[in-house]
Amino acid sequence: TGVAADSTGGLLLAWSDERTYPSKAYAQRLRPDATRAPGWQVNGNLISDLPGYHATPQVAPDGHGGAFITYQEAFGALGYVQRIRANGTRGVGWPSVGLRLVDPSIPNTNQEQMTIAPDSSGGAIVVWNDTRNGIQNQLYAQRYSGDDITGTLTSLVSIEALPDRVMLVWAHGNNAPLEVSVERRAAGEVWQTLGRASFDGRGRLEYEDDTVVAGTHYTYRLRWMEAGGEQLSAETPVEVPLAIALA
Repeated sequence: TGVAADSTGGLLLAWSDERTYPSKAYAQRLRPDATRAPGWQVNGNLISDLPGYHATPQVAPDGHGGAFITYQEAFGALGYVQRIRANGTRGVGWPSVGLRLVDPSIPNTNQEQMTIAPDSSGGAIVVWNDTRNGIQNQLYAQRYSGDDITGTLTSLVSIEALPDRVMLVWAHGNNAPLEVSVERRAAGEVWQTLGRASFDGRGRLEYEDDTVVAGTHYTYRLRWMEAGGEQLSAETPVEVPLAIALA
């Protein structure tokens, strides 16, 4: 459980809750008289709808009654940060799953032992233990502004690879293109268009590729037309496992 004092003298709390499986992260804001602040639910507000097990949430106040909350998707050991405003709603432009601490294109990275603190300017600083070095763990830090996010860039927010399929979720804020092409290539091959897909009303695109071959390395990207020109998302490498292992 994470606990922090907010700017009004009340409390901000974040915890991992096992009312469902896998457990999810929730948050609550209490006023100085111990009553719930408007917009906050009696059983807490859900931090993220990312599939998986949400562990070790930590909270930092933004100085305006809201909070920045980190959590780990424990199945993949991936860290996320989410912005919740004073009224219990997500910050404008923040994806429903939050933002990944580390770009998905960086291989062999896990985010452990996350901690978060306010930066005294309406934002927050997150520090974590990272495994990307491949030799020993290293500490990394990232600062998040208190400003809302302008929806301009398309980014991958979650990925799950199984022996028979790959599930990907992209976010594009409030200015998502209506329709995109989902492209994939295997090592040494050219890009192929898997099909067309659309972002939903929340600026999210969920796509399942069930044509993969177990044990194969693929790379995914999106292609679309915007501002009179062709746009491409960042490339995302995926290793399809041969079998599911007990973790």
